[in-house]
Amino acid sequence: MEAGAEALGKEELGVEPSNQTEVVVPLSAEDAQRGEGPTSTESTVARLIYYTVARLRRERDQALAESEGLRKRVATLSSGHRDQYNTFQGRITMVRLEKDRVRSRASKFQTRLAESEAQVGQLQQERESQKQEIATRDTQIEELQKDVAWERERKEREREAAVEAEGERDSLRTELESLASEYEASGQLNYKKKFDEANDTGLRLRRERDGANKKVTALKKSLAQAQEEIAKLKRDKVHLRQTIGSWREQRHNLRVELDAANEELAYFEDQAQREREPESESERG
Repeated sequence: MEAGAEALGKEELGVEPSNQTEVVVPLSAEDAQRGEGPTSTESTVARLIYYTVARLRRERDQALAESEGLRKRVATLSSGHRDQYNTFQGRITMVRLEKDRVRSRASKFQTRLAESEAQVGQLQQERESQKQEIATRDTQIEELQKDVAWERERKEREREAAVEAEGERDSLRTELESLASEYEASGQLNYKKKFDEANDTGLRLRRERDGANKKVTALKKSLAQAQEEIAKLKRDKVHLRQTIGSWREQRHNLRVELDAANEELAYFEDQAQREREPESESERG
């Protein structure tokens, strides 16, 4: 029985059984005073306890060594994951800042584009207003030209009437002279009244001719002023076209910059999404 216990204890410790069966079992103080030693059964139990304690101590030391190794490995992995996580967080922060900057630029581009479109709309309204004003001026010029033509015709008729009046006055003068000669001969005809009437007619025709000349001069001045205003409106129209072309080009450039900003924003969002995927996978792992 003692040999079987010894073999069992050594087998548990991984030691081959041998012919040496002597195991020193310490005695208590009371046993030593009484001079008593362990019995055969007590020796067997003591051997089992000894080998079992030794095996347990060995397993404990091995478990502690493995635990320390695992702790160091976990610490190393945690440090590496923490550095990687901090790196990812830094890159994500940079991407977010860049995305905010791009969004700010896009917002500014949108504002400038809206302002340019509003200014283009205002310029187009001014252009339409100037077109209407030019059409009104053209109508007024046509009316003035008609008035000038009518005044020329009237002046021509008055000139013809004045010529006829001159001829009539000459004929009246001749008639008066003949009447005067007759009056001198007879002393009965009153030629002075007819002569005064003829002079009044000539003066009236001269006044009408002078008034017509003044009206023609005023119409000519109005026509020249209208032509100057038309030339000014034409110059304004050319300048307005140039301004509208410049605004259209600026709006096109702003749209190009806005498209580039949107592409850059989409690129940074895609990059941030790709960098989040390994992080989420590591968190799940």
